[in-house]
Amino acid sequence: MFRIAFILTLSFTIDAISIGKINNYIMIGTMNESLSNINQDQCICEMIKSNELISALNYFPTNQTCQLYFSNMSSIIIEYYSNSVFIFMNQSLISIINKPIISTSSTSSISTTSSTSSSSSSTSSSTTSSTSSSTTTTVTNIWSVTGTLNVGRYLHTSTLLTNTKVLVSGGFNGTIAISSAELYDVSTSKWTLTGNLNQARYDHQASILTNGMVLISGGNIGSSTCLNSAELYNSSTGNWTLTSQTMTSSRCMHTSTVLLNGNVLLAGGYNGYTILNTAELYQLSTGTWASTNALNGARANHAASLLTNGNVLVSGGYSTVIFILFTNNVVLNSAELYNSSSGSWTVTGSLNVARQYHTASVLLNGMVLVSGGQDGNSNPLNSAELYDPTTGTWALTGNMSTARMYHTATVLLSGNVLISGGYGSNGTLKTAEVYIVSNRTWTFTSNLTNRRYQHAASLLIDGRVLVNGGINSAAILNTELYHGT
Repeated sequence: MFRIAFILTLSFTIDAISIGKINNYIMIGTMNESLSNINQDQCICEMIKSNELISALNYFPTNQTCQLYFSNMSSIIIEYYSNSVFIFMNQSLISIINKPIISTSSTSSISTTSSTSSSSSSTSSSTTSSTSSSTTTTVTNIWSVTGTLNVGRYLHTSTLLTNTKVLVSGGFNGTIAISSAELYDVSTSKWTLTGNLNQARYDHQASILTNGMVLISGGNIGSSTCLNSAELYNSSTGNWTLTSQTMTSSRCMHTSTVLLNGNVLLAGGYNGYTILNTAELYQLSTGTWASTNALNGARANHAASLLTNGNVLVSGGYSTVIFILFTNNVVLNSAELYNSSSGSWTVTGSLNVARQYHTASVLLNGMVLVSGGQDGNSNPLNSAELYDPTTGTWALTGNMSTARMYHTATVLLSGNVLISGGYGSNGTLKTAEVYIVSNRTWTFTSNLTNRRYQHAASLLIDGRVLVNGGINSAAILNTELYHGT
């Protein structure tokens, strides 16, 4: 589907209220406030009651979320976004300037007709607008700068909390491990410090538990000193507490997966001396750690995915092969499945391309998309593969436009997958691309505002993607939002 972004010029009067609506479009800008569990009419009432401090809003009926925007601006940007509604005041005074943000040789037109009424006002309006403009199939989405981190960091974690805020924890600043943590408030677009971790760490893992707490496990403190400690973040108090007992093994470069029963599976990794084949479970009901069966092969820098059947797919990574006189690190193409009912591991089909530092995304159809990574010659990869749980096999899918590792992959509300940044053949990347599930192809989207790798990304409840931290020449403070499908 083609998407177009327009610039709207706004003028306001105080002697009349008129309301317009455009379906499947959203405004791009700095929010004044975000409201949850609210219907569309209630959201319109909030806009009207503001006495024109609020001039426009985005409404997302799927999760009943409303975004309110200031009126002190001369122009705004809107773009196509499925299952959304853009609502604005005094639409009779808004003219659409034929100035698309993107353009190619193909042409597309949009026509909208809407009628909206406020539950607290007798004023109603009906508006019809149409426009024709050029469009493109490559650059169709927008990145915008949002709040700045208090502490630049990479190799950290980013977790969406149940209160819709995003928790960033730990990381590395280029010199030492970091103990600080920060919260991103979607309604204000600002970052604020929250309680410090008990132990500074990077290259750790974070999982949101079914009780709303966040479990941080393992990590590195420098000089390949991996940790056996774990901590819990309570979003109600903003405090971290160590789990009642340490993990069964020190580990970093491992994976952490929340199982359907609420327990958390840690698999593989590195303990500072050797690559691990061990696995363990955090038992939610008791708050304790227990060993489970070992993987068939030791691995680190791999990926783990929770399948729709409750099994966990572990793919790729690297391991150590022991020869008579020396050892050698080898990048893996093997994969295996963890059965959470029996606690056993079984080998499944091998990847077509051995890789580490890749991403793995569970698609809405149940398949798993693996993208990019690093091969055995330390080269970034542009290949991608699909795992079919029904057959236990991998199949190559379309190649990414850019080879990359240390990137992020986020499944969007549309079901497509956003790939951002990373490290490529010529250094740090600012490119981004989207995997279109319906035709199994990749398409470029607009560039990030900053080159970055070893960063983190979180899908927000309104469908935007928050990218934060990372490194280029130094740890990055800037964070940004992706608006698109």
